[in-house]
Parts: sequence; C-alpha cells; structure tokens
Amino acid sequence: MSQYRASDRQIQLLYLNEELLIAVSTVETGITILQSNRLYRSNEFPFMLMLSSGIERVLKIVQHLAVFNAEGEFRPVCWTHNLDHLRAWVLRECFTAAYLTKPNMHADRDYLAGDPLLKAMFAVLSDFGDARGSRYLYMDAIANPNMQGAGDRWPKRQWERLELLCINAAGGIQVELIEEQHKQATRQLVGVIERFMRIIGRLFRFGGLGELALPPSTYFSQFIRMDEHEFGTVAYRV
Repeated sequence: MSQYRASDRQIQLLYLNEELLIAVSTVETGITILQSNRLYRSNEFPFMLMLSSGIERVLKIVQHLAVFNAEGEFRPVCWTHNLDHLRAWVLRECFTAAYLTKPNMHADRDYLAGDPLLKAMFAVLSDFGDARGSRYLYMDAIANPNMQGAGDRWPKRQWERLELLCINAAGGIQVELIEEQHKQATRQLVGVIERFMRIIGRLFRFGGLGELALPPSTYFSQFIRMDEHEFGTVAYRV
C-alpha cells in the first residue's frame, strides 16, 4: 500500500498559509486591544507587542511571495525587525510599473511611501519590536534601574507621541475634551493600520505578488472591502 508524501512545495505553501493566518490574526488582535485603550486604562504594551509582531510577519510573507514570483523558488529573505526597512523593500520590489497600471495602486504606493503617521507608527513599532528595543525595557531595568534614557522608552510614552500627532493635527489639546480627543486619536491610528492592511491585501488579491498569493488573499478580505469612510469605525473582537 503506497503512502502519499507531500512535495516540498506543498509543505512550503502549508507553512506560508499558516504563517499568514497567524500574522493577520495577530494584527487584528492588536487592533482589538488598541480599541480598548483608555486614558485611565492603558494597554500599550500588549497591543504594541501584537502589532509589531503581526505587521513584521505580514511584510516578510510579502517578501517571500515577491521573491518566489520573481525567481520561481523560495529562499531566505531579510530578517530585520525594522518595519521601515521592510516597507521600503516592498515599495521597491512590489510596486512595479505593471502593478501600478491597476486602479488605485498609485494611491496605495503614495500612502505607503509618504504618509507621516504611518511612518511615525512604524518607527515606534520598530523600536519596540527590536531585540534591544523597548519591549525589553522592564526586563533590562531589573538589573539596571538607572538605565540611561529609560523614561523615553516606556511604551506608553512612545504611543502617546503618536496620539499627540493626531490631536495636534486636529487643533491641539483641549482639556475639557481630552477623553474624546484620545478616542478620536485611537480611531485614526486604527485607520492607519487598516489602510496599510488593505494595501497589502490588494497586493495579494490583484497580482502584485503572483498567482500563489491569490488563494491566501482571503485572509485580508475584510480590509480589502473597506471604503475610506470605514477606516477606524469597525469594532474588532478577539
């Protein structure tokens, strides 16, 4: 009786699909925790942990598929934790002249390349996700309580800088409205993540990463379907 053995390619695709499911679910979990963040009940560490890990994984899967699409084989890709470096790689390798002929893709490229809030968020999450970054701040401070610059590395303070960018862009802090301003900043930051996920989802769905990317594009379906007015308005659940 013969036994079926999966080919190497089938095994690779199985792992790729599992990794992508983990990545997208991790981002969605991060958004869920972010939406529960309040002035009086902050959850910065857990949602920054989820978002930094999930977004990094998503971008590295894009790398794998883009390399396969160009070379016909999977091979090791860039294992940096720096989201900005990964973002730049995707812009350079995936937004080809052929892909940019499709509707909306110029706008996607321009947003991914130049949106200041997205770039600021990626900088914060990159620092947090780095092996020497702020996700180990508390662990490091156990042995070194007088660590230089520790105060600026607190996850709460780093994320508050993003919130302040949103609030200042809307006219600045108004003490009597600060709680509502905080909620609005959170909605805006969630919208940035959703728009990024829609851009990546479109790469999967509309040919930016080759035929192998089309079946797993369903993991991005809720983001791909989003209109501009929906960003920041959807309530997520774990």
